[in-house]
Amino acid sequence: MRRRMQFSMRMNQTDVQALRHLIASERRGEQVSPKDLASVLEISSAATAKLLARLVTSGHIRRESHPSDRRAQVIFATPVAHEDVRGTLGQTHARMMAAADLLDESQRRAVVTFLDAMSEAVSADDGPGERDGSVGGVVHDAAAHPAS
Repeated sequence: MRRRMQFSMRMNQTDVQALRHLIASERRGEQVSPKDLASVLEISSAATAKLLARLVTSGHIRRESHPSDRRAQVIFATPVAHEDVRGTLGQTHARMMAAADLLDESQRRAVVTFLDAMSEAVSADDGPGERDGSVGGVVHDAAAHPAS
């Protein structure tokens, strides 16, 4: 979905992540500064300045002075950004819902049970060795389990 969105919006991954963050923040009633965005995206202030310049030029964001600190800026997604994101994701979400509608109630329950169990399995804290691929002193080879 992310690759499709990047392609259809003609943006790189970081630009799309920035727009998604701005839109989500606006929905929560939160203001976003360039510094906040740099922190979320884990990019430098120089990279943030370039990103913001690209998004202003493309018409996807606007900058305003911070209401209480005129030296600072607040960044907002424009209506164009909202339209582009909604248009791109809306089509994908419609296809996803159509696929879900193909399942009967018992199939849906089975899928939910499976996804809940998988979520719990990948969220479990295995303790020491989790980062180096070993569990209980045994190193697990990801190539031996390509579906992992």
